[in-house]
Amino acid sequence: MESESNAQDAIRCDLCENPMTLMTCDFCHINLCRDCVCEHLSDESKEHRVVPLRNRCVSGEHQERNSIDNVEVFTTKQETMKRDLQELEGFIYPEYQKAASNIIVQKNSAKKHTQKMITALTKQGEALQKEIDTTIEKLLSEINEMDAQCLVAIENHNGAINKTITEIKQSITDIKKMLDSDDFDSISVYQSRNEEYRNLPLTLNITLPTFTFPDINKELINKQIGYISKLAITTENHDCLSKTPGAMPSTPPRSLIEEPLAITFIKTGCRTFSNRLLSVACLNDDEI
Repeated sequence: MESESNAQDAIRCDLCENPMTLMTCDFCHINLCRDCVCEHLSDESKEHRVVPLRNRCVSGEHQERNSIDNVEVFTTKQETMKRDLQELEGFIYPEYQKAASNIIVQKNSAKKHTQKMITALTKQGEALQKEIDTTIEKLLSEINEMDAQCLVAIENHNGAINKTITEIKQSITDIKKMLDSDDFDSISVYQSRNEEYRNLPLTLNITLPTFTFPDINKELINKQIGYISKLAITTENHDCLSKTPGAMPSTPPRSLIEEPLAITFIKTGCRTFSNRLLSVACLNDDEI
């Protein structure tokens, strides 16, 4: 079967003539293949905007149709942008402002709550400290009172012993005088007190008080002071913001194709390399 060469309706790269043209620069008005995009963007002397290339024919009529398509896309984009702007200004932005205001209120509320807890804890500490001070003062008073009682008892016992010692010394002196004088009358009336003195003074036994204290029970102290609950920080998911009436979804971004899409195949009759087809032109809808 005789083979025939077909011309593919495709747009070539303006830099390297590569038929795999995927992109176009809207500002420079040139078509680019994927390999030439970076080279084109490296020219920083002017601004670029490289966008995906829509499939189109090189014929004048088809170019005109492509221009119409571009105008329609531009108009659609404008309408989408207007609706997006209306939704942003009328609904979404106010909602975010409201959320930001709520954050300020929440922050002030947290500060007040923290200060309230600090005040309550301080008062509780002062109350416990007052009770501790009262108990310590009471114990100190008891210690001082017992110390005074102990000193009085010791002094009284010491006074009694010293009195007896004085009496014994006086008895010794008197006996010696009577013996030295040989006075009959004095010796005749002598009364012995040795029986009395043989009863030696009582021993004063004093059991001094002691201060006994248990180990500090931290758990009990914590119970007396109080507990603070744990801080909990969570986030709450909100439903997606509803679109404003009449709002339409934005046009989704176009995905790039790996290879140019063949729109149609045209039989040219060219079969040899020397008779190869270099270009095509569309005269009308029926002739090329």
